[in-house]
Amino acid sequence: MTLLIATDEAGYGPRLGPLVIVATAWRLSPQWDISTADCMLREPLHIDNVGKFHIDDSKRIFKRPKAKAGEPTSASSIDRITDAVAHWVGLPVPSIDTANWLRSVATDDFGSLVKQPWFKTLAAKRSLTRTTTAGSTADPITEALIRHWSRGGWQLVSIAARIIDAASFNAMLDRSGNKADLLSDSTCGLAIKLANRIYETSDRSVIIQSDRFGGRAYYAGLVQHHCPQYNVQVTAQSSQSSSYRLTDSTEPTRSIQPTPHASNRHGAKTKERPTTIDWSFTVGGDSFPPVAMSSIIAKSTRERLMDLLNRYFQTETASDPKLGKNLKPTAGYTVDANRFLCDISAYRVAAGIDDQILIRKK
Repeated sequence: MTLLIATDEAGYGPRLGPLVIVATAWRLSPQWDISTADCMLREPLHIDNVGKFHIDDSKRIFKRPKAKAGEPTSASSIDRITDAVAHWVGLPVPSIDTANWLRSVATDDFGSLVKQPWFKTLAAKRSLTRTTTAGSTADPITEALIRHWSRGGWQLVSIAARIIDAASFNAMLDRSGNKADLLSDSTCGLAIKLANRIYETSDRSVIIQSDRFGGRAYYAGLVQHHCPQYNVQVTAQSSQSSSYRLTDSTEPTRSIQPTPHASNRHGAKTKERPTTIDWSFTVGGDSFPPVAMSSIIAKSTRERLMDLLNRYFQTETASDPKLGKNLKPTAGYTVDANRFLCDISAYRVAAGIDDQILIRKK
C-alpha cells in the first residue's frame, strides 16, 4: 500500500479570522498507479437537480457571494464535499455538528479557539448525534459522492487540521517573527504528526505532498527540523518543485509507538515509524486531487468560522443607532477587513475587545 499525506491551507492572507491548515491521509492499493487514481478522483460528478461536484483548488470552485447585511455566506459545493469526506472517514459531519467536527480534526487548537468571544458558543455545544461510522448510511448526495470517489484507487483514511485563531497567530508570530515560517512550521508539524499516527507496516511507500508556501523554494532545513530522526536528501529543487527523501537514521533501533497491529514482549501494542518518506512541495500543488481535497476542507472550515465571527458582530451591533442591522459580513481580507473594523469600532471600544485577539499583525 502507498500512504499519502496531502496538505493545503485557507486563510493565510486575511487580517481577520483563523488560518486553517488541513492534512488528509490516503491509501492507494498496489494494483493502482497514482496517475490513474488521480484521474478518477478528479473526474466531476453531476447530480441531477443539485449540480456538478469536482475536486479542484477551493479558490477555483468557491466564489464568495456578494456580502449582504444579516445573511450568512453560502458555500454549498465545498460544504457538501466536506460533509461527504467527514462521513467517509467516520467523523462528525460539519453542517450537522460543527463543534465536534472542529474538536475531532483540530483537538490541540479547539481550546484556544473557543476562548475568542465570537467562537465561544462552540464550547457549549455537545453532539446530538453520534460520530458517523465509515461506510454507514448517509444522505443520497453524500452516498453518491463517496461512491464516485471510491471507484478509484485513492481511499481517504483520516483528516487532521490546525485552526489558528488571531490571538494564537499573533503569539506564534511574536515567537517566529515571520509569517511564512509560521505557515511552514505549522504545516510540516501537522503532516509528520498525521503520518506517524496513521502509518502501518503494510505501507510500503510513504509520500507527503504539499502546496508550496509562497515564494519559498528550499525546504531541506525545515524538513530536517521537523524530522530530526531522519536523514534528508534533496532529490529535486527547482522553481516549480522541491522534493526530498527522508531516510530513518536510527535503523534498526527505531523507537516504537502504539499500533493495533503488533505487540511487544510485554503485550503492549507497538508501531514503527516509516523508514523512508518522499516529501514534495510543488507550485500549484492543489492541482493534485488529494491536495485539492485538503484545500476544499480548509476553505469550508474557515468559511464556517467566518460565518460565526460575522454573526457575532452583527448581533452585538444590532442596537447601534448608527449601524443598526446593516453590518455587512466580511471575508477578512485587508480592504474589506478595514471597512468591517471601522464599522464595529464603537462596539470594540465599548466591549473592550483587544486588537490582539481579533486582528492579525500580518
